[in-house]
Amino acid sequence: LAIALYLIFLQVNWRAAVVQSGIFLLALAVVFLLGKLPHKTQRPSSFREKLRVLAGERVLALLFVAAILAVGVEMGSIGVLSTFLAEVRGYGAMAAKLALVVLLVGMAAGRLLIGFLVKPKHVLRSTLALFGLAVPCFTLLYLVDLGHFTYLAAFLAGLALSSLLPLILTYAGLTY
Repeated sequence: LAIALYLIFLQVNWRAAVVQSGIFLLALAVVFLLGKLPHKTQRPSSFREKLRVLAGERVLALLFVAAILAVGVEMGSIGVLSTFLAEVRGYGAMAAKLALVVLLVGMAAGRLLIGFLVKPKHVLRSTLALFGLAVPCFTLLYLVDLGHFTYLAAFLAGLALSSLLPLILTYAGLTY
């Protein structure tokens, strides 16, 4: 999100902005590299045994397809939203980029909110509700000219969709 904002406001001097963004990402990678998680001591089961158990689970296949859909729509929207709004809806360059920033803010807010609001026993219900919210939000965003409400639809779409992958992974982790 910060990098997207930075690149929008430095679009005149894009080479310097790309180098500076790369340096920022490198620093962020170093921070995550130095972070350590506590190591659990459990008796490891064989990989073949784990694979055999997971291969017969239909729910796992459904979770895999749902994760692919969620990530695909999320990444596709990040890549195409500003161009779509500029070319199809007639938004100016800055207004279209602002809609992308609003989508990214919604994604960030969604990822933060799920950690505080969703209890482990309500993960499946929350995942289904967010899929149910994401479908009409993206349908309205891409198929209906909402005018000024496009920004609201972009925020809600980002809010609903960004939480899906962490919730799907959490449900899979809790179930298996």
